[in-house]
Amino acid sequence: MLNFGKSKYGERRIIPITGGAFKGPNVEGVVLPSGADWQLVRPDGDVELYARFTLKTAAGAMIQVQNRVLIHTPSKDSRTGPYIRSVMDFEAPSVSAYDWLNHPIFLGTLTMPNKCPKISPT
Repeated sequence: MLNFGKSKYGERRIIPITGGAFKGPNVEGVVLPSGADWQLVRPDGDVELYARFTLKTAAGAMIQVQNRVLIHTPSKDSRTGPYIRSVMDFEAPSVSAYDWLNHPIFLGTLTMPNKCPKISPT
């Protein structure tokens, strides 16, 4: 992780995306070590994530992914859990079995696993 420290927008960090695997309806493959997750912990405590990385399908197609996430953790007195939403945009080869990824914008509602570390400015 690269920690830029505090700026006028909050605390900025960059976490390299070093690989992984993915599988979904009609698509599967590996995450290439070619991107990063830019994080901003804002002064109000909310966290913004902007990840840009590359997928390589089992068929060899390369797909660019851009993912934006907002995480709002309510106060300890709140009865609601964290608000986590994401917007994902894919750029796949137009003449391929993955062209269907080029047309929608994918919206996500995420939940944090119980053992996931809390994202904080420290």
